[in-house]
Amino acid sequence: GNVHLNWWKLELGNKATDWTPAPEDTADYIVASGTSGIWTYRKWASGMAECWCTTMIGYANDYVLEGYVAFPFTFAAAPTTLATLNSNGDNYGNAISWNLKCVPSTTSARIDIHSPSAGFTSSTKLQVAIYAKGAA
Repeated sequence: GNVHLNWWKLELGNKATDWTPAPEDTADYIVASGTSGIWTYRKWASGMAECWCTTMIGYANDYVLEGYVAFPFTFAAAPTTLATLNSNGDNYGNAISWNLKCVPSTTSARIDIHSPSAGFTSSTKLQVAIYAKGAA
């Protein structure tokens, strides 16, 4: 006769475990999405969340532009962030030597743009795109 095995699982050791689906078979899905102020966001069934925005960062001193941006919700821990300098704004031509830093907390991100040549004035503003992802 023939033997047919379906849904078999090979295990090492002396303790059997229940069947579990492969991670690729349990697709995550969006449970909430929308906008809040300057932010667009998505929250996932897995508890992850992401948000992104574009904002202007203004003058702190001749060497630094600094801005704080509140997230549209509180993350469980500081999220992974990415900030990029857009071409809109003052004095963009000198951007090759600038240092852009995004420092996140659970509720906000601090954006610093440092110029080694002290080229900023009190009217300098630059546009920055921000992306954050983490557990919500």
